[in-house]
Amino acid sequence: EAGVLGSDTAYTVLVAGGLTLDGLDFVSRLAEKNQAIPLTLQNLVHPRLDPSVEGLLTIENEAPFLAAMAEGLHRRWVLVATGGFPNRAVVSLLKSVIPQTASWRHWGDTDLAGLRIARTLADRVGKTPTFFRCTADDVRRWRDRLIPLDPGDKKSLALHLRAHPDALGADVLRTCLLYTSRCV
Repeated sequence: EAGVLGSDTAYTVLVAGGLTLDGLDFVSRLAEKNQAIPLTLQNLVHPRLDPSVEGLLTIENEAPFLAAMAEGLHRRWVLVATGGFPNRAVVSLLKSVIPQTASWRHWGDTDLAGLRIARTLADRVGKTPTFFRCTADDVRRWRDRLIPLDPGDKKSLALHLRAHPDALGADVLRTCLLYTSRCV
């Protein structure tokens, strides 16, 4: 974000599910038609979760976001695509809606970058998510479908774990290292 002017339309967040903005329910109505919508900071006025929503699900990448929609998760959860590391619109929305729910889950990659994204989200909004489909158990369950780590990745993972043994997702990284693979 360095060097970028603070325009209210420069940052977007992709959303699907039961959400109202300034009392308007267009996000919820689009979700009923299985559609997501990109929102800017300018749109994020008084975001409120619908009472029927079970919680919030942040998703690191667009492909799993679309898979979650195809699965119908947007009918129970508000889905928020972070697009990797969160921008100002993502953080603004999360800071507004996380206090409205007891349940925040995050679906991200289980490589080092993916866990850093999860940690950044937690740091920026002041709450830790529960991992969804990216836990150590998931890595073990899907080990036959994982992408092999190259020697450089293995070394980076080992060094990171030595320096941050108790960080959010460290158990996931240890499991990835054990199976010499990553789940993306």
